[in-house]
Amino acid sequence: MINNGMPEIGDVVIHYIDRSNQITCYGTIIEIKKDDCFVIWSSESLPGGWHKMSHLKVVSDINGKVIKK
Repeated sequence: MINNGMPEIGDVVIHYIDRSNQITCYGTIIEIKKDDCFVIWSSESLPGGWHKMSHLKVVSDINGKVIKK
């Protein structure tokens, strides 16, 4: 995660909708274009897709630092 709180490539994230529905599915940011992130999710089929940065919460940055907010 960049110092300004924005996610970066390699960060582990969760989606705010999943969090509000008490679903735990982690994803890794693979690509960023403007305010959209391409995320590969850690489920059986490894689905990937584009998501707004504002809809993602970083839980661990690319260096392995756990984010507790």
